Amino acid sequence: MSAQRIVLSFLAFGTLWILGSDHLLALFTTDVATLSALQSIKGLVFVGLSAILISVLGHMVERRHRRLQEETNRQRERLARILEVTPAVLYTLKPRAADPAHWDVDFVSLNVEGMTGHPASAWLSGHDFWRRHLHPDDLDRVLAAQAQLAD
Repeated sequence: MSAQRIVLSFLAFGTLWILGSDHLLALFTTDVATLSALQSIKGLVFVGLSAILISVLGHMVERRHRRLQEETNRQRERLARILEVTPAVLYTLKPRAADPAHWDVDFVSLNVEGMTGHPASAWLSGHDFWRRHLHPDDLDRVLAAQAQLAD
């Protein structure tokens, strides 16, 4: 449930409570002292019911968040299993904020060590490790492709 729905639920509850209970109190008594005391009780009951409503809505949001987190974890584990058996090295690059001409590896599959002899941590070091380990014949083509990608 979104924050907007929670607010709208509370507004609807509050409006119905105030208008409905004021109407009922007017039917019950016209004595000012009694009406004043009942208004105070009505206010306290409103605060208590509001707290219950907010608690219920909060628990609904927490349950939904937990379910989404569990599903995310299941999907992450599934993807990890797929990556473990994939024979290719999968990686992603991101341009450096300070220097978009240079790119850093921000993900590399763990099988990179078996294929290259270098652990994933080396590829993720961010010091142009991947660029230094490109075949010299491929460097110009890769850098041109990166520039095109950046554009």
